[in-house]
Amino acid sequence: MVGVPQTGAPLGVGALLFGQDQGISSWGVPILHSSVARELAQNSPMAYHLLPSQSYFDSVMNDPAHPVARFAGDGYAKEISAYGSAIGNLTELSDFLLAHDGGREKPAVNNVNSAEIVNPTLISYANDKHTTLDSWVPSAGIEVSQIAGWGADTLAGIDFYTPPAGPQRLYRPIQTEDGDGTVPVPSALLMSTSTSVKRYWVNLDSYRKDTSIKRSHKDLFEIPALEDFIKNIIKSSTSSLPAYISASQPPVLAENKNLTFYLHSPLTLQLTDSLGNITGLAEDGSMTQNIPGSSYGEFGEVKYVTVPQGSTYTLSMHGQASGTFSLDMQESSGGVVTNSSTIASVPQGSTLASLTISDGINTASPLTVDKNGDGNTFTITPKVGETVNYEPPTPVPESRSGSGGGGSYSTIAVPTTVATTTEQEVVVSTATTSQTIELQVATSTPVAVAPAKPVQAKKKVALTAVQPKKASIDTSQTASVYEASQQPVLNKLGGVVYYSLHRLWIEDIRTQKMKTKITQSIPALLALLIIGFRYFSQWCIGAEQICFRTLLDRMYLYITNPVFYFAIFFLPVAIILAFVSRGVFNSWLRLALWAIPLSILYIAIIPDSNPGAYMDFFPFYRDDAARVAGGIFAALSLVLIICRALRSAHTK
Repeated sequence: MVGVPQTGAPLGVGALLFGQDQGISSWGVPILHSSVARELAQNSPMAYHLLPSQSYFDSVMNDPAHPVARFAGDGYAKEISAYGSAIGNLTELSDFLLAHDGGREKPAVNNVNSAEIVNPTLISYANDKHTTLDSWVPSAGIEVSQIAGWGADTLAGIDFYTPPAGPQRLYRPIQTEDGDGTVPVPSALLMSTSTSVKRYWVNLDSYRKDTSIKRSHKDLFEIPALEDFIKNIIKSSTSSLPAYISASQPPVLAENKNLTFYLHSPLTLQLTDSLGNITGLAEDGSMTQNIPGSSYGEFGEVKYVTVPQGSTYTLSMHGQASGTFSLDMQESSGGVVTNSSTIASVPQGSTLASLTISDGINTASPLTVDKNGDGNTFTITPKVGETVNYEPPTPVPESRSGSGGGGSYSTIAVPTTVATTTEQEVVVSTATTSQTIELQVATSTPVAVAPAKPVQAKKKVALTAVQPKKASIDTSQTASVYEASQQPVLNKLGGVVYYSLHRLWIEDIRTQKMKTKITQSIPALLALLIIGFRYFSQWCIGAEQICFRTLLDRMYLYITNPVFYFAIFFLPVAIILAFVSRGVFNSWLRLALWAIPLSILYIAIIPDSNPGAYMDFFPFYRDDAARVAGGIFAALSLVLIICRALRSAHTK
C-alpha cells in the first residue's frame, strides 16, 4: 500500500469546502475551474471518502502538528462555542462541514472564497464506510507493507482566524512535512507494525536534494528506489533497504528553515530568488515552481508560497481587482512556526507591490505598494510578531501670517474642496487630497474662508464665526487672493521645478503604456507587411517585369504566396491582439512560440506544385496547407484570447 489515505486526509476537507487543488488549467487558461470542481464534489461519494475518519483523529490526538481545523478570534465565535479552539473528533467535523454551529451560510456556486456546506447524506455514507474500512485487519498468512511518503509539504489542517484589525473571517492552510504532499503519514501508516504488517517511509526531501527532482503523492512510483523496493518485496528479498527507504520515521527536519507567505486577496503572488528562479502565479495566470525546495498553492481566496530560508528573495504581487489585501509571513523550523508578521488592510487596484527578504522575517524590507500602477508609491514596514495595518496619511494643516494689500492676512491649508459662505455658516465639503489656499483676511473684520473650486460635496459642517455685527463678506476689502507676484522667488522656483518633474513623470507613464501598445501591435504590422510584400512582388514580377527571374521571382511561389495566405487568416487576430491586456498577449505569445514553428514545418513539407506520383500522399498544394495552418492557428488564438479575457472578467 503506497501512499494510501486509509483514514482519509485533511485535503478532503479543503477540497469540499474551498475546491482546493481541484481546478485544472493549461497555459494560464482554466480548463476546469475550482468552483465547478467543488460543485461536482458536493454530490460525489469519492470526495467524501477522503475525509478524515475517527481513526485519523485518534492517531493525531494531542499532536499540535496535525490539527484538522482550529479556530481563533471573534469572527469564529460560534465555531469556538460549538467545538472549542480545535475540532477533535468525527462528530465535530461532520457538524462543522454541515454548518450546524450556525457560523456560515451556503455560498454562491462560483464563490470559492467562502466555505461550502456539504451534503448530509454523503457525510453519513462516508462515516459508515470508514467505520467498516478502518477496522479491517489482514487475514492470516497475508503480509501487508505500508509505504508512506515523507518530507513534502502536506496539508495538515486549516487555520480559521480573525486578524487584530477586525472581525474578518480569514483562513489559511496548515502545512506539515509529515506526508507526501497529499496524504499525511498517520493515514498512510494506519496499521501498527506486527508480524504481518510492515511500515516504511520514503524520504522525499532527501531524494529532492540529491536529484533536484521534486516528487509527491501523484508520482511516487517515479522514484527508482521505490520501484526497486517493491520488486524486492514481491521477490521476498528485503534484507537491505534501498536508498531513501527506511523502516523508521526520518528525523525531523530541524535544520530546514522555511519562509511561507500567505496572500489574502485577488493579487498574483510570486517569489524570485537571486538566480532568477521563480515560484508562484504570474500575471497571465501561469504557475511555476522553479525555486529548489519551494511550493505554491491556492486555498480558496488564499495564495501561498513556501521557500527554504537563507536565500535572498524578491516578493512581487500584481492586482487583479479592487479592494484590500493582507500578507501573512511565517518563519518555521522543523514544521514549527517561530516568527510571523502580517501587513493588513492595504488598498489595491491595479496594484504593484514588492519587498525583499534575505533570511528571516526580521530581514524583510518595507513593502512598496503602487496602488494604481501609476508610479505613485507608499511603503509599509513589517514588524516581527505584530500586525501592521495600513493607515491612509492624514493631511497636516499649515498656517502662516503676514501683511499685504492694505491689511494683515492668514494662509490656511484646507482639504481640496471647500466652499460656500453665508451669514451664519461655512459649508465645507471634504476630499482625499489637500492643497494650500492662501487667503488675505483683514484684521478689522470677521475671518471667513473664501470659496475654492468645489470637487465633490459629500458632507456639510457648520462653522460658527465670531462676529461683532452681521457677518457679510466684502471680498474686495477682506478676502482678496494672495497674488503669485507676492510669493518669494524661491517659492516660485520650487513650484516650477515640482511641476516640471511631475509632468515628466506623467509623460514617462504614458510612454510605458505606449511601448506596451506598440509591442502588441507588432503582429498586426508584420501581417500587413507580409500581405503588402506579396502584392508588391506580384506587381514587380508581372506588370513591370523588373523582378522577372530574380530572387523575388523565385521565392514568390515557394515562400511569398504561402506566407501570404497564412497572414490573411491571422490578420484579424493580430488586430485584436493590439487591444487586449498584456497578460492575454503574453499567453498568446507562449502559444505562438510552438504553434508558428509547427505551422512553418507543416507548410514546408507540402509540395509547392503538382507532386506527380506522390499526389496520393499530398492531395493539396503548399498554398492550401498555408490556409489550413493559418486557419487553425487563428482559431486557437481566438479561443485562447476569449478564455483569458473571460477568466480575467470572472476574477474581477
